[in-house]
Amino acid sequence: MRFAITVLYCGASGQKGFYNSQELGLARAMKLLGYEPVVFYPDKDLKQPQEETTSDGIPVVRVPAKSLGVHGWYDWNILLKYGVKAVQIGSDNQLFAPELIRFCERNGIRVYNYIGTTVSDSHNPVKSLLMGLLYRRNLRAYRKTKCFAKTPAVAKQLEGHGITDVEVAPVGLDLSVIPEVTESKEALREKLGLPVDKTILLFVGRLDEYKRPLEAVRLLEKLPGAVLVMIGTGSMDAEVEREAKTLGVRDALVRIVRLPNEQVQQYYAACDYYVNFNDHEIFGMSILEAMYQDCAVLACHAPGPDFIIEDGVSGFLAENTATMTELVRAGVRLAPGAARKRILEHFVWDRTAGQFDTWLKTADGSK
Repeated sequence: MRFAITVLYCGASGQKGFYNSQELGLARAMKLLGYEPVVFYPDKDLKQPQEETTSDGIPVVRVPAKSLGVHGWYDWNILLKYGVKAVQIGSDNQLFAPELIRFCERNGIRVYNYIGTTVSDSHNPVKSLLMGLLYRRNLRAYRKTKCFAKTPAVAKQLEGHGITDVEVAPVGLDLSVIPEVTESKEALREKLGLPVDKTILLFVGRLDEYKRPLEAVRLLEKLPGAVLVMIGTGSMDAEVEREAKTLGVRDALVRIVRLPNEQVQQYYAACDYYVNFNDHEIFGMSILEAMYQDCAVLACHAPGPDFIIEDGVSGFLAENTATMTELVRAGVRLAPGAARKRILEHFVWDRTAGQFDTWLKTADGSK
């Protein structure tokens, strides 16, 4: 069966080779189950579709798109051109998901929603209110369609909106693209030019407001002698630099604008703590990667971290920056292998793909 993973989000996203793609990870797992996956991404800069095939034979198609903010739509007929029989929609709070759902239904294509959030992650109250009002139209479509939620929190929200056919299906890691890191922490630090005898914090992600990168910089003021490695770039690049200089901690900040994902794995393994301040974190691929490399994750409460992390067992959950500071000062540690064990048992794509496969077989009767 030709199975499509359709993305509607038109905002900034990870570049090829610099991000552990959820879509490609799932596509590889579905291919192992006998499907013929194809991934569709919207691209506002294109005039014609562009197809690229991965080394393992998965077509990745970038489709000319239009957008309203980060909400994209494109010519759904491309699904028919590729002979698609089943579709996963990265629905979230995307405004044009209902149109795609209706297109699939008109053309006899099996369709389900994969939902990581039902609300806007904007800190602008007016924008959040507007998005909430617009989202109501999505709910009408979701009530008639199978919904998989990335976290129990999202499943609960959907059920609260009267959607009954909901199943939790967590995001997973694509282990096929993660190299095994065999060097010791000390050897890695020497290799990467990091101090061997200091506490090292790690931040990986876009330097945008919702990721709260300034909170990571502010940790350094409260933790004399600590070092923060920050991998990423974004709209707050200049603010991060100013804050570090204002607080007098610029010498303790290691900035890396861009790094291939396979190399980021070495930093996870070399650092003491991975810090995540996003209090709207939908899931957190970097959290999964850090845990897989047995880097202790310190994360503010949010739907993703609250689901992934067993507090004090496979990571640590924090109320705020002050709580996170105290955890580092206390030198909290995890049992060796505890974080990786959590990932391997619950958050790999093979497990989640099995859930989608079961539903597709039940809904369609065959592959």
